[in-house]
Amino acid sequence: MSSKHDDSKPESDNSIAKQVIQHLNTVTSSRYQACQSNIGPIKARLAEGFTLQDLCLVIEHKHREWGQDAKMAQYVRPSTLFSPSKFAGYLQAAQVAMERPNSRPVTAADFDDTSWAKNFDLNDDF
Repeated sequence: MSSKHDDSKPESDNSIAKQVIQHLNTVTSSRYQACQSNIGPIKARLAEGFTLQDLCLVIEHKHREWGQDAKMAQYVRPSTLFSPSKFAGYLQAAQVAMERPNSRPVTAADFDDTSWAKNFDLNDDF
């Protein structure tokens, strides 16, 4: 890499991070600032190779998933969305949801439904 590229990379990441914050604010009607605590996690995900499109996809997906839930809406924020331990999973879920728009994610509640078992007669001899 040339030193010119190295010098321009942080500015490029800053510019992209600001676009992500602007997109988050537009989608969620929030007022997050482009301060270090908000852009730091974004720049870290960019440094890992994720793209502006990846970041925006996660914002949109999590807003659809959590935005109308009063308890969860508070987590549609930079520190949660772009967390190093969670982001890749959020992106994968968003990509699956985009590929299968009419499906819904499987949750733990899906495994609590035992209504199917009532159709079995356990007293039958085999």
